[in-house]
Amino acid sequence: MTISDTVISAISTPIGTGGIGIIRLSGFGSVDIASSVFSAAGTRRAHSPAIPQKFESHRFYYGHVVDPENMHVIDEAMLVCMMAPRSYTREDVVEIHIHSGLVVLRETLELVLRQGARLAEPGEFTRRAFLNGRIDLIHAEAVIDLINSRSTSALEVVRRHLSGELSELIENIKNNFFKVLAIIDAGIDFPDEVDEVHDVNAWVEMLKSSVLEPCEQLVDGYQSGHFLRDGLVLAVVGKPNVGKSSLMNRLVGKQKSIVTDVPGTTRDLIEVPVTIEGIPIVFCDTAGIHPTQCPIEIIGIQKARECIEACDLVLFVLDTATGMGPEDLEIFENVKGKPLILVFNKMDLVDKPNDDPLPDDWKGRPRIHVSAKYNQAIDSLRSMVIEFVSGNSLSGVHDRIIPNIRQKLLLEKAVSSVKRAISGMYQKIPHELLAIDLNEGLNALNEIGGNVNRLDVLDRIFSQFCIGK
Repeated sequence: MTISDTVISAISTPIGTGGIGIIRLSGFGSVDIASSVFSAAGTRRAHSPAIPQKFESHRFYYGHVVDPENMHVIDEAMLVCMMAPRSYTREDVVEIHIHSGLVVLRETLELVLRQGARLAEPGEFTRRAFLNGRIDLIHAEAVIDLINSRSTSALEVVRRHLSGELSELIENIKNNFFKVLAIIDAGIDFPDEVDEVHDVNAWVEMLKSSVLEPCEQLVDGYQSGHFLRDGLVLAVVGKPNVGKSSLMNRLVGKQKSIVTDVPGTTRDLIEVPVTIEGIPIVFCDTAGIHPTQCPIEIIGIQKARECIEACDLVLFVLDTATGMGPEDLEIFENVKGKPLILVFNKMDLVDKPNDDPLPDDWKGRPRIHVSAKYNQAIDSLRSMVIEFVSGNSLSGVHDRIIPNIRQKLLLEKAVSSVKRAISGMYQKIPHELLAIDLNEGLNALNEIGGNVNRLDVLDRIFSQFCIGK
């Protein structure tokens, strides 16, 4: 990759009132542009814009941001240059530190853009760091995960990626891929000279132990731990007026959903992100599922069904006082394929919980009796949710490397390729066909780290970043 000669610039700190705001520039020419709008204190430049300035790398300079056209002072500032390749992007990078206010930040950025820089796209600084070989794609994705971390648990997962553990593991798997491929390729080109080429059992053992198993462990790591980074999506589901909104308000500790005695009050999907015991959880209050001709309710019910399809866990809320009815049985058909907890609400309306036998399909599901109105057994329900999330061992999840969804899909592709190759080995198919399967798996692993030829993949990854990172 070649280092871009286009200078990009953006505000790299959150917009709003604060102590410090940073304008970042990257690209050859960044220092010249910064020099044209910054006057270091104690120099003749402060009085004459025609005098050039030189800055040492990785050293802060105090001065002022000045409009070179009229010498109007915008703000006092600190400037630091980080010369290539010792910078975040491996290009010349300049940061101008000024007071954080919307007007002063925008005026300074507009001044820099007038001097020849262009506004950076979302994630473009990190994208340049990747394209210039400073970081791989795993590291780049970990940066956005770090920015978006909503809990200490998520942060710990990201730190393992930033430290290079996943990159190192993928490289080890690839090296074992290469060993088998080298033997097969040698057997194709020199069949009479390579004895190892016919040792199918050795190939299979190496692929299983050194490629297949570690890939499957990473996929399992995603399944059991992706919620630490992405958040657990929990859908509160049930027929109208069973207390779904009251229950969610109790669980999140805030009055987020409107609660009335009128059935069907909730008509839209309400999402509330919270953190419980270090686990980010998105609670989704859904519209009551029931037959209706109301077009607004129909839309709400469709959104509820979509939420059920996408969620990780369902809280299926039932009315303890009225017992189960046909609508409950119909709803169960929509949620039975998901992990769920049966939540019998309104226990305050009965002398004792109804222990009527459950339908056969419902048996074995965890269940609990609560009163959302009087906050009874809500803490126990939270504990059941955390127990589901953690599998009784959060520390075990923390110790695992957890891929993101893109990496997981590529790992699954590699697993499928290896399994086809192993099957082909037992069937004694031509070595050329084995090489095709193995190369497909190897290409999937290469794509995890950044050997990506499709620009749309990179666009999708880096578009998740904020402007200025």
